[in-house]
Amino acid sequence: MLTLLWLCDVAYHLSGATHWLRAAMLLTGGLILVVGGRITPAFSRNWLQRQGQQAPAITSYRWLEVLTLASTLLLVLAEASRGLPEPLLACVALLAGLSAGLRTLLWRGWQVRAEPLLLILHIGLLWVAVGFLLRGLAGFALVSDAVWLHALGAGAMGTMILGVMARVALGHTGRPLALPGGITWAFGLIILAGLLRVIAGTGWLPWAFGIHAASLCWVAAFLLFTWRYFPILTRPRLMRLTQYTDYALRTLIYLGVSPGGRHTIRDIAEAYDVSRHHLTKVVQYLHKHGFVEATRGKGGGLALARPASDIVVGDVVRRMEPSTALVECFDKGGQCAIQGHCKLTRALREAFNAFIAALDEYTLADLLDEREDRLRHVLGIPAVLISD
Repeated sequence: MLTLLWLCDVAYHLSGATHWLRAAMLLTGGLILVVGGRITPAFSRNWLQRQGQQAPAITSYRWLEVLTLASTLLLVLAEASRGLPEPLLACVALLAGLSAGLRTLLWRGWQVRAEPLLLILHIGLLWVAVGFLLRGLAGFALVSDAVWLHALGAGAMGTMILGVMARVALGHTGRPLALPGGITWAFGLIILAGLLRVIAGTGWLPWAFGIHAASLCWVAAFLLFTWRYFPILTRPRLMRLTQYTDYALRTLIYLGVSPGGRHTIRDIAEAYDVSRHHLTKVVQYLHKHGFVEATRGKGGGLALARPASDIVVGDVVRRMEPSTALVECFDKGGQCAIQGHCKLTRALREAFNAFIAALDEYTLADLLDEREDRLRHVLGIPAVLISD
């Protein structure tokens, strides 16, 4: 999809034909469906389980996934090539919109309404469905041809960008996924901006008023985000283990409570509500250092490379942490003016060594002792696993 997006951009700059930009907008909606389709149901399901609620109702059907993505791709290709009559292209757009909308509704976004970081993802996906439906209606001259562009641009893209940034900025700085005060208002403003653009495009609001009001809402939403997140993004990461180490230990615990069974990276990512992309890198590092073995092909997957009693927690932390320098004077290239003339370095180094020494007292087996059944239940691991 990224290659197609690049080709649409190149084609527009070479030809100046606007249908390439229209195809790029539709393709961006498709990208949102792909990425959002991976994280939204998994994150929602895991959040509901942590709240003690029923999560099985959040379902995905393979036939619906195929229909949604195939109709979206056909829509993009038809818009780019102009090879279909407009009424037929409009029908494809309606099919893509209806399937995308049904797909999102089956993930029951209203069940996670108490968690804005999740609800905003569901709303962003619904905006894509609305954009596709409006493209279909425009093909039958029922709405202005520009309305669907507003729905995908100001609606879907604006909502998903703000929603994902709000979540990622917390996780990547080592902070809990607790929304800072005021960001719910930012979410509301960005949604309102999209609505105003669409309504103005239909003629139900004066054009100038709708566009200016939408612009003010858009700017206010991102200014509010900047105000609340600037301290988070500019201050040092919280003094804690890196996300790599955290994911590594959690992966080992997951595999430790399922000896004899093999699991995929997707299984683990969904169980912990984390990025599969980041977890892939973590697993590669664990494999490189001999903590995990990976088998390809049918019946393959991930498993511990050695008994849990032989995996020392302190050793995992040493391998996964990119640096053990708590402050810059730990390194020779530090710029501190009093480096070498104070005892802070020694005190911090002793504290860090004591921290690692404490972790050396524990193995993975110690972390799992008498908790396997409870952990399997929380992580959704079947009690009976297929052996090698």
